Amino acid sequence: LGSCRAVIVGTDVRINDQLAGKFVHESDVEGMLPAVIVFSSTGEIDEHSLNLATSMVSEVGARALVVDAFRLGASEAKTFSSFSKQEMSNALQIAITTIKECETCIDKVDPTKVAVVGHGVTANAMLLAASTGIDFFGGIAFTPMLEIESASAVETNFSSSSLPSSFGAVKPNLLIMPAYDAIGELGMLEQALGDDAKYEIFIQHNTRFLFNVQGNRAGNSNFTRSQAFRALDQSVSYLSALFNQTFATVGTDQPTLESGGNWSTGFGHDAVSYFDGDTEISGIIVRDKTKVTRQKKAHAVLVVPAWKGFDEYAISRLHYFASLGFVAMSANIYNLDIGFKIEDMPNTLSNLTQWREANNEEKGEAFARRIIAARDFIDKQNFVDGVSIVGFCFGGTGVYNAFRFSDKFDKDIKVYASFHGSMLPTRNFASNPPSDDKLEGYLTMYSGTKDDGESGQMLLDHLKDLSDQSSEWELTRYSSTVHGFTEWGSAGYNAWAEGRSFESLQAIMLANKIKLASAASPLLTASTLLPLMASAVAMLVTYLGRP
Repeated sequence: LGSCRAVIVGTDVRINDQLAGKFVHESDVEGMLPAVIVFSSTGEIDEHSLNLATSMVSEVGARALVVDAFRLGASEAKTFSSFSKQEMSNALQIAITTIKECETCIDKVDPTKVAVVGHGVTANAMLLAASTGIDFFGGIAFTPMLEIESASAVETNFSSSSLPSSFGAVKPNLLIMPAYDAIGELGMLEQALGDDAKYEIFIQHNTRFLFNVQGNRAGNSNFTRSQAFRALDQSVSYLSALFNQTFATVGTDQPTLESGGNWSTGFGHDAVSYFDGDTEISGIIVRDKTKVTRQKKAHAVLVVPAWKGFDEYAISRLHYFASLGFVAMSANIYNLDIGFKIEDMPNTLSNLTQWREANNEEKGEAFARRIIAARDFIDKQNFVDGVSIVGFCFGGTGVYNAFRFSDKFDKDIKVYASFHGSMLPTRNFASNPPSDDKLEGYLTMYSGTKDDGESGQMLLDHLKDLSDQSSEWELTRYSSTVHGFTEWGSAGYNAWAEGRSFESLQAIMLANKIKLASAASPLLTASTLLPLMASAVAMLVTYLGRP
């Protein structure tokens, strides 16, 4: 096993003189580090799980144990899916004990920070163990089989790996990556996990069972390289944040605006005006003028605000993006003065419904056109290299509209990002299909499981709508998180969800080769994403095979 930074070795771990696992670690790194236990999709030690362990060791700075579940579960079963629930739990518990106590591992592993990774049926085994109260630090479930038992059903009606209707007291922090073709059970899974479990759910467009597994299943037609890499990226950033306790209490840094109403942080900000048809609209552009110039262009982020318009929070987000090396510009939907207070806005409800109404294509397209007017203006500036759109709440709904109607406008937008945006349907694709084969650009969505505007049937219909158009998208959901979770200082603010969502957005921006200002500040000081992306080619070769 090799890494681009250090020599990684795999040491045999034996139980009763039988090979029970491979302990994967950097040979020249001393001390007790967090550890990751990897179960393959078959329960056996295979090339895929060894390569995944190597990536975790290299990029997370952890130790790893790839296990043979058949040697740990004390089972005569021919396949892991034939294990009983008890045998699955036993295998996982023995693996946790082994990595904490075996002679090879004992002085190299921090016993308080052990995570478990499973694929398919072994992902179910990890979730089952979590549901029974087995104590481990964190878990990643790649494409679990979302067969949820009903509360009144007899257990024998289900497979041995079916998940309970109620998880009880879940101790580990979980990252669950269902395949898109299993999302019909998403609501039942969230209900089963309950309000006390801490988890993230990450879904990518049109993925299928074991989409990230290559090598150990001949002819795995479900494997998709780009989505497998994105899943690995998300897994590494999750484990890094978990082990380092990044965002445990504090998310991203909120810019401090100067007093006096001039909305300054020291970055250059310019008042501008532009047109949506015959309507002249006011706006502001914020950038670090010492680093973003005509000679040193940077990518622009167009910020679409929440229903309160460009208040202090929305203006702070402009300065936040500028601090990361972007050019940031307001997309002023209401066309009220920047900094206008919602308390002074007449006819608040009519301002909203003028732009947002379910199944109203005229309003949906008008909302998109108002956003695109700002995009057209910022894209013409001689210090800008490409544009992405980010929206919050009402603005997140605007992002969805800009994406849904993207074929009506110039389609050169890199990334569309919606934070807690309502998923109200606005375009009937059956009667008004896109002019091209698919909607262009990449849409990323961040929502809370306690936000009714982004849950239940509305969520499922929204994702199906997008998938039917062959669009490229991803969705991350955060447990027990309510609407408005990104707004610093608000009642709904959730530091973990806010920090993780912006870390995810940065990864997507970097993957799309977004140009930032030179020497720009990283998004999160504790993040490992920048070294992760720097070694992306090496990881692709190691984990997924040569491109």
